[in-house]
Amino acid sequence: MAAVHVKGVSYTNYAADPKKMVDASSWHGRVRAVYDSYTLSSAELEAGSTLKMGRIPTTARFIGGYLSTTVTWGSTATLKVEIGSTEVRAAATLTAVNEPKWFGKADGTEFTTESDVTLTTAAASSPASVVVLRCVVFYLVD
Repeated sequence: MAAVHVKGVSYTNYAADPKKMVDASSWHGRVRAVYDSYTLSSAELEAGSTLKMGRIPTTARFIGGYLSTTVTWGSTATLKVEIGSTEVRAAATLTAVNEPKWFGKADGTEFTTESDVTLTTAAASSPASVVVLRCVVFYLVD
């Protein structure tokens, strides 16, 4: 079978004659980040509680993020991450201390409005000790 040479969507537009405009968040976009942290006191968050941890701008293209914590959340307390109404991390535990838990949605979601980054607790409540929770979300813009 012979080798096949193909081009991605943005590259096809770039290489066209005449050239077609390539969306800046897809080609030569700037990576930006939203970073926030929250210090929880003893078992402060019950299941269903939310934390607003930042906002991404209109036309931002989400590329990934991570959560980290200073204390394990155990095997039952979980967190999910949403940007606007789009779930980008399903509810899952945080069992490693100070080790980033990466999350992402590999569909190139571009947000058409400013969108809040929201963490929601599910299952059990947060840990019974003081804990610092950190959230970083990376996105592309013009």
